[in-house]
Amino acid sequence: KKNIPVRVLHSSSVFTAVAESGLQLYKFGRATTLVYPEEKFRPESPFEVIRENMKAGLHTLVLLDIRYDEEKCMTANEGLELLIESGVVNENAEAVVCCQLGGENQIIRYGKVKSLINSKEISMVPAVIVIPGKLNFKEEEALAMWK
Repeated sequence: KKNIPVRVLHSSSVFTAVAESGLQLYKFGRATTLVYPEEKFRPESPFEVIRENMKAGLHTLVLLDIRYDEEKCMTANEGLELLIESGVVNENAEAVVCCQLGGENQIIRYGKVKSLINSKEISMVPAVIVIPGKLNFKEEEALAMWK
């Protein structure tokens, strides 16, 4: 609020770095990974995890597929499209997107999926998506910074 420059140095895990979004870590449920769908491989378990966490009011950390052999990383835009396609969220749902957490060019954005999905800004990789659960007033205040 006072524009004092701050730099956060994270541990080596996205599981702690995601706290920079302002969401409280103890309110996260199970994490899940979205993978690129293939003809014979379209797992439903990530969507089930998100639904279970939503039902319990918990945040869901959604990791995005990284294919080292193909030098390909799923972008947050692609991940959001898969979430809509699955029906687990709709365009009016709110989400947090974190790109290159801990890096000098990190980006954290919060908003409705329909406004995030077409943003070139969140096409940086690696990235994660957070589907927020029930927010308390401190989390709401923190997320407002990322709108």
